[in-house]
Amino acid sequence: MPIPMTQMHQFKTSVTRQPKRIAIGFLTFIIRPIIVVNAFKKSKAVFKEYEKEEELFAKTAQLIAEENVIGWFQGRMEFGPRALGSRSILASPKFKDMQSHLNLKIKKREGFRPFAPIVIEEKAGEWFNIKGASKYMLFTCNVKKPKEIPSCTHVDNTARVQTVKKDDNMKIYSLLQEFEKLSGLPILINTSFNVRGEPIVASVEDAVRCFFNTDMDILVLGNHLLTKKDNYNFDVSNLKLPSYELD
Repeated sequence: MPIPMTQMHQFKTSVTRQPKRIAIGFLTFIIRPIIVVNAFKKSKAVFKEYEKEEELFAKTAQLIAEENVIGWFQGRMEFGPRALGSRSILASPKFKDMQSHLNLKIKKREGFRPFAPIVIEEKAGEWFNIKGASKYMLFTCNVKKPKEIPSCTHVDNTARVQTVKKDDNMKIYSLLQEFEKLSGLPILINTSFNVRGEPIVASVEDAVRCFFNTDMDILVLGNHLLTKKDNYNFDVSNLKLPSYELD
């Protein structure tokens, strides 16, 4: 039976319509400040709360520039296999030994494994041989200035890049801007907030436990900042440690 022309038109329109762009997916509920404060108090941790986000971003950027490693926990959790700036471990890419330090002392895995850079999208073409966006850290490309960012450049002179715009993730974008002011680099090492054999941290308690059981230096949860230096006598026995099989 032939299809009427009106139905044919509707069919052609439906199959040729362009799909909408999928925004970066984030899951779980937003972590309210009171949840962070209660978790810190429960674990008897010393912390500082920032009323102004711009001051928090500037302080965090300064700490990264001073070669500290940051546990970064903000807003909803990412959907998918990559840390996209909400449950991340962040560090400066300019220090050559940062890669092995992150692998051996924090991620607890082989020292040769590479780390991915997160870069301000508008500046990506200046540092990487990339055209367009790479919002999900899925594309590998050549690094244009490997000597300036050695700890996120693989041995074959490539990197698996994540680009970010302000509309994608305002907080990580603002942190990148602050770090660029200090270092000239609109780039950070970005790896998932977990250790080998464990899933990415989902809750505040997960983040606190992971932080105190690794050699990370700073923990930033929402507008709250906690340092190992201020918590040198922290008793890790207060934290429940789940058991996971290694990969």
